[in-house]
Amino acid sequence: AVGLSLGLLGGGGSVLMIPVFVYVARTAVNEAIAMSLVIVGISSAGASIRYFKKGSVNRRLVVLFVVPGVAASFIGARIAGAFSSDRLLLMFGILMTVISVILFAKSGEKPGTGPAVCRPGLALSIFAGSLIGFLTGLLGVGGGFLIVPAIALLMRCSLQTAIGTSLVIIAVNSFTGFIGHLSTMHVDFGLTAVFLASTAAGAFAGARYSGRFSTAALQKGFAVLIFAVGCLITFQHLNFK
Repeated sequence: AVGLSLGLLGGGGSVLMIPVFVYVARTAVNEAIAMSLVIVGISSAGASIRYFKKGSVNRRLVVLFVVPGVAASFIGARIAGAFSSDRLLLMFGILMTVISVILFAKSGEKPGTGPAVCRPGLALSIFAGSLIGFLTGLLGVGGGFLIVPAIALLMRCSLQTAIGTSLVIIAVNSFTGFIGHLSTMHVDFGLTAVFLASTAAGAFAGARYSGRFSTAALQKGFAVLIFAVGCLITFQHLNFK
């Protein structure tokens, strides 16, 4: 299901990975976050190759996001161990709800036509990179729904540049966050490998049939889905000790 989401929409599956690990595979929350970072990182790194070949990756922006983002991602991963499972899931549910609202609001907009090479402001890039890196390490979310709008709308880059650059940033932040988690907990690499393989298969199938569906309709449907899951997780963990 997560793979189909990635294949059909070109992203967004990462926000469903942790609920699948926690509620379906019955793994601990911190372990689920670490495993999701592996899958997000590998998937993003592989997808970014095509954008590199097309020249749709802004290397300056990658550096401005990654340098503060790597440190923030590692810090977020280390801090995650200090929170209870209920508190982490509550924060994750709230983030899912916010992301779903943003996605639904942006689903009807046409892609931008900004410049392929853009030079965003230094302060804004560092702030955005730090915030997204921290969230990646803390909650195991790649941050694509935050990075792409930030690059495309706030920094006036083209949509293709925003997507390609976002994939590289997500990959680096995810791997850094995973390293931060790896030193403090056990990771089931067997389950991670199985999940990665099934996600890749779903993504291949989704990409093959993506042209048969309306992108706007798929995005709205996905937004409704993650809104429902986000609300469910939030309400389940509002009352914790």
